[in-house]
Amino acid sequence: MENLAVLLVHDEHNTSQGEISINPQLGKLLKENAQDIPVFTAVLQATEEDKKDAQQDGVVLLLPQVDPGDTRTDPSPGWLTFDHQSKYPHLPSKIRSIVGHAGVTSRATVVIKKERYPDARVILFSSDIPEDTEYYKGDEKAMGIGKKEDSILQDAQEADVVFSLGHKTFDHFQNQFRAIPTSKRPQHFKFVPRPSKIFVDAEAEFQDTETMVVLSIGRVKGAEKLKGYDLAVESLSIVADKMKVRYRVIGVDEDDFQTRNAILEQCKSANLQITLLSYGTQKDICKEMMQAHLVLMPSRAEPFGLVGLEAIAAGVPVLVSSKSGLADFIREHVDELHHSIVDMDGSDKDATVKYLAHSIEKMLKQNRTEFKTAARGKQQLLSSKCWEESHQQFIQACTRRDTDTGAKQPATGLEQSAVHGEEIEEGTKSF
Repeated sequence: MENLAVLLVHDEHNTSQGEISINPQLGKLLKENAQDIPVFTAVLQATEEDKKDAQQDGVVLLLPQVDPGDTRTDPSPGWLTFDHQSKYPHLPSKIRSIVGHAGVTSRATVVIKKERYPDARVILFSSDIPEDTEYYKGDEKAMGIGKKEDSILQDAQEADVVFSLGHKTFDHFQNQFRAIPTSKRPQHFKFVPRPSKIFVDAEAEFQDTETMVVLSIGRVKGAEKLKGYDLAVESLSIVADKMKVRYRVIGVDEDDFQTRNAILEQCKSANLQITLLSYGTQKDICKEMMQAHLVLMPSRAEPFGLVGLEAIAAGVPVLVSSKSGLADFIREHVDELHHSIVDMDGSDKDATVKYLAHSIEKMLKQNRTEFKTAARGKQQLLSSKCWEESHQQFIQACTRRDTDTGAKQPATGLEQSAVHGEEIEEGTKSF
């Protein structure tokens, strides 16, 4: 019997945008556990490093084919949605499952299924909660919250399975999916991410230096308030008047003067050194982590927080916003790092800034001890293997063969409990 392929549909394979991405983990996971099934990833663009990484993982990257006479040379999401027949004529002839990302490539995934693979299953990943995050991206984004949430629900109705990244996202959409008629409601699972090998293999160590380095990582353009960088800079301004500290931020485009100014103008101390770095690869991010005394994730809203997870896996001390899904994860799986969660109430900005400053100062003054605690936290995280159950669910969803022509099948057993939000097995019962 022919082994039908799995097609992943992403805007990018990895990240060159200063963030950590779930995208490459999915293809690698499939190849590690279902080696006989071909895995393809259709992307808008890819760096040479992306191509090398995909090849090592056994994943075939499919880039758009651009007609030399076409004046539209900049990759556009529409290429995957409306122009996939012409831009991606080289997609595999037979597909078992198509995997997309809610709010990013979910519409493209649904369209490609309908127009090219009517028998394929649709699996969507959800990692954002527009109702939480869009509010901090400006008035225009905030006004579109309802439309974006509705769009995700519309695409979910066309999906067979939806995986939500972490407890916070899962809980949100578990409620939202109640608005979908039962006959169209997808199976819904929590997905627990596994730390990337490059960070697991990293060996962070404490160094008693005169200047302490605090590091934040994340795509910032239009989202500096969401990421809480104004709070971080104001808090570090207080700390800088007591000790030498440098704040390094990865994810600020060197040509994005508006964002750079928005961050720098929050500095209240001439003693605070701020270095804004442009987008980088995982290797760049890991190198920066190895030179940091503290990784700071001060987000006002964060559905999960993959950067913080990778920092924990690397053994670097972290401070994580209580408004993040990662905070829930730490409470459930990493007892050693409960003190790394910072209450970011947000109702009183001055109070939040002062409390964050106190937490940062304490972490830096006790940094030798914090590195020892971080090492124990790393081992606790890795030994928990809390991701295994959800990874098996993902593999099963992608490799399953439905007996009919792609129609949704009634959920049974483990799947049924996921649909109704009941606790499943210990490894994934909570994030």
